[in-house]
Amino acid sequence: MPAVDAAKLMVKIAGGVAAAHQSNLIDRDLRPANILLDESGNAKVDDFGLARVLFAGPADQTSMANFIGTPSYVSPEQARGDQDQIGQPSDVYSLGVILYEMLTGKPPFQAATAWEIVSDILNEDASPVRQLNRRVPVDLETICHRCLERSPPRRYAGAEQLRDDLQRFLDGKPIRAKRTPVPRRVGKWLRRNPIPSIAAGVIALALLSISVISFR
Repeated sequence: MPAVDAAKLMVKIAGGVAAAHQSNLIDRDLRPANILLDESGNAKVDDFGLARVLFAGPADQTSMANFIGTPSYVSPEQARGDQDQIGQPSDVYSLGVILYEMLTGKPPFQAATAWEIVSDILNEDASPVRQLNRRVPVDLETICHRCLERSPPRRYAGAEQLRDDLQRFLDGKPIRAKRTPVPRRVGKWLRRNPIPSIAAGVIALALLSISVISFR
């Protein structure tokens, strides 16, 4: 989708999820199939079959047997089956996956089996949006990747904050999300590209050795 159209649609989707969050309800299964569009283009969040009320009581014991959600769209804490950690930021992660797919044409992680997808969610970083679609503005990429942080505290606290930042982007105002610092971006790139990283390191060492020999 064109970047601005995707942002406008996500404002509506995030607004619906924000209404649920205001009632202490988390969806736990946000995905494109559960978002309906009417004739006017208004988005409605559907199917709360896996929803849970926060603070309703003790969570289930943590284990992979307690996995809840659709593999490509679940947060890392859902992928681990860590029910105590699932909250509003978990839905924010899923919204980030949906936004990522609207901007790039595919979710961040795809694989042959659900377990491979889960492994990637837990251990890998999503490729930068602009690496797949250079037409996406930097600020919108920043918002998307803020949602996709593996650590819940690094994401937006809830769908309302995501909706507000998207609206700031659409209004041409400075967004509240900050770009990932350069050292972290470099670290993520190295993890995604281990072989080129090793090759670059070898070349760098070779050049350094040549420089030292030449200097002598």
